[in-house]
Amino acid sequence: MNNPDLPALFANYWALYVSQLPEAVFRQVNENFYRTTFYELCGRYLSKWFVWNVERSYPQGRTDLEFVGKFHEKFAGKRMVVEFKYYPNAAFNKLGETIENFTLKEEDLRQIAGYVEGLRREYPEADISQYVIYCFGNQGFRVFSVESEKRLSAP
Repeated sequence: MNNPDLPALFANYWALYVSQLPEAVFRQVNENFYRTTFYELCGRYLSKWFVWNVERSYPQGRTDLEFVGKFHEKFAGKRMVVEFKYYPNAAFNKLGETIENFTLKEEDLRQIAGYVEGLRREYPEADISQYVIYCFGNQGFRVFSVESEKRLSAP
């Protein structure tokens, strides 16, 4: 917890939570499933350092999830904006791509940039990180760190 690593945190969530769920669950899930279960687990274990905004409104739309470092704690001033995208297994398989070769979509980059623009106007001094997380049914995920283009994926 000295350097928050959202891609590693999401990878652990996937390995320890999502991968344990039965196949039948994934016929009913969507983007909200991943966002809310990830948020719930983070809230359970990281609430000493962070509070969260879920679907916070900005002029350009609503964010999916924001980590907000608590005042007077070690991550004060830090914001992590997370946008979730979901492809059901069948839809992802039709793309004919692998998770490792899946690329950040331009429209998703524009979407999160709009949210961050609003956040920067409101909190110009904030240290803002931005991520787009793609979930592919129960096959895996891909996390894009927008500003540094760090990429992490898992089968």
